[in-house]
Amino acid sequence: MLWSAARKRRFQSGADAPHSKFGLLAAFAIALFAGVRLPHADDPRYIDFAGPRWPNVWSNVAFLLAGIAGLIVLIRVRRRLVDPSAETWPLALFFLGNIATCFGSAWFHAQPDLGLHLAWDRIPMTIAFAAFLGVQINERIRMSSETWLMLPLAALGIATVVYWLATKDLGFYSAYQAFAAGGTLFMLVFFAPLYRGDRYYAWGIAMYGAAKALELFDRRIYEAIGIAGHPLKHLAAATTTVMVITHLARRRAIDTPL
Repeated sequence: MLWSAARKRRFQSGADAPHSKFGLLAAFAIALFAGVRLPHADDPRYIDFAGPRWPNVWSNVAFLLAGIAGLIVLIRVRRRLVDPSAETWPLALFFLGNIATCFGSAWFHAQPDLGLHLAWDRIPMTIAFAAFLGVQINERIRMSSETWLMLPLAALGIATVVYWLATKDLGFYSAYQAFAAGGTLFMLVFFAPLYRGDRYYAWGIAMYGAAKALELFDRRIYEAIGIAGHPLKHLAAATTTVMVITHLARRRAIDTPL
């Protein structure tokens, strides 16, 4: 389906996409379900990682490299964006979130605990989630010269981590993650893209799913192949960012020639 110039102008002018309010309600419903049904406390065995610590620490370099590469590509292709003033900041914050995740996660894995160290592992991830949600809102629902929605989303994510740190209640953090993931997936499936290349986002989602599976089967993977699942999880999650970078580097608006 080719986009008309009028539809591109709708994005640039900030008009809402059809059914965007329905998508927002669906994301809130997913978050509510997660907040009620998912565990409200961390499993004490969560920090019982398989194998030596150093692979869990150093595998986080993948996030650093992916974040730096993303910023470099963003600088190079910025002029090709439909609305550079609106699209640059969510993308930049997403890549910066990856860089911060490298250091926060490495610090956590050097001395794992279910307190402050884990909080500094989670905070950069919530920022990256908010930024990527902002990227998808820009590309599929509303294009604005000011991307202020991203800032309260990031602040909300940080607040859920702070609340968990103070109370050990994981409910709001789980709900926030579900809102970010569910809202992003809903937009990818049901909203028309502004750019070509959704297959890269699809591969990124697949790699993130693989990362969660590697985390879940950390010890079993270590017993099977001698390499723990958790450092492999870091590599798979960083590959998700690589897919976003590939989309950014190769993106063309739908109504432009291939």
